[in-house]
Amino acid sequence: MKKFKLYVAFSFSILISTSLLSQEGIKPRRQISVGAGMSLSSIKDQRLSAKTQKQWSPIYEINYLKETEHDRQEVNFEFSLFFRAKSDDLFGYSFIRPNVSYSYQRNIARHHWMGVFISTNTLLSFPKTSSGIYNNNPISYTIASSIGPKYSWGTELSTPNGKPLNVTASAEAALLSYVIRPAYAHPYPTQYLKEGVFSPTQRGMAGPLIRSGRLQTISAHQSFKVKFGISYFLTNGISVAVHYQMDYYHNQTHVSSSFLNQDVSVRLSYHY
Repeated sequence: MKKFKLYVAFSFSILISTSLLSQEGIKPRRQISVGAGMSLSSIKDQRLSAKTQKQWSPIYEINYLKETEHDRQEVNFEFSLFFRAKSDDLFGYSFIRPNVSYSYQRNIARHHWMGVFISTNTLLSFPKTSSGIYNNNPISYTIASSIGPKYSWGTELSTPNGKPLNVTASAEAALLSYVIRPAYAHPYPTQYLKEGVFSPTQRGMAGPLIRSGRLQTISAHQSFKVKFGISYFLTNGISVAVHYQMDYYHNQTHVSSSFLNQDVSVRLSYHY
């Protein structure tokens, strides 16, 4: 728990110190966006199976962006879920995957931004088999809170009708992560049977679950995300955008697991 507190304090100290460097007296540009699309997920969790499971699922997102000439701040929430219907397949997943992130960046050159992000990614997997062998152990989870650098690029193109067309790209990679991930996919930490720790069916589970995590660097937990987007202004305050995003992580502690997400979404934004 001490390591977790140090990690949280370190993360927020970086974000607060960089935010204090922002310029005052410049009217910021803000936008609120909502989006939806489809995601192609490839999951391989060797705690459960050596098989790579691929499936399509819907994805939803809410985004807030505040930008000046010198800095920008962004908050993003994504949610994806897939419920596998009953079938005769030997093995498959249902999953729920929420993701929330915050980033702060400085303008380092025209069209170029560099800064830091902090995010929490959660993957809840529900293995399903025709034999029902996972009926008494139905949840596999990975929760990773990460911090690392983020780079963004963007430019504005002109169109024949005079309305701007924005092209953007970004990339981020985790350098340090606090990962909560049981070794063999049990839905509770390893000491769940220890008397006085907590009862799985009663209150008191959250604390031991959080303390069961470990600080990991890129040698044990690799995570990166790249995004490309094109947005078109319908009016002065409304734009529509198409985004492609690739999100990947790999964890090799205990028994390895990996997740690759490729998303295509349409986003509607209000600028003010």
